[in-house]
Amino acid sequence: MYFATLLLTATSAVLLISPSAYHRMTFRMQQKDDLVFLANKLAIAGLCFLALAMTGAIVLITDVLYGATATAVTGGLALLTFLMFWYLLPLKRRLSSEEEPDPPNSDSK
Repeated sequence: MYFATLLLTATSAVLLISPSAYHRMTFRMQQKDDLVFLANKLAIAGLCFLALAMTGAIVLITDVLYGATATAVTGGLALLTFLMFWYLLPLKRRLSSEEEPDPPNSDSK
């Protein structure tokens, strides 16, 4: 479990830092559209791995301190919390905003 958590942490760091490296390497090459598209995908994946890594750390510590039952409950609650706030809440907003009409453009005066 410790090694898996370490790998999840490393993977999340790679995914979350990659857009910065991509931007530095392609600066002034007119790559903004590609960067924004790629950064979005990498950030979503990076957050997924980060949630798993943080849940793994919580599970490891809880297991040492309190035992198996508390570990299962705490790990499940941690994962559910990440899922709710990092994915379901934004997804709900995204889906509801797609149903609403676009607001009038104030720049078209």
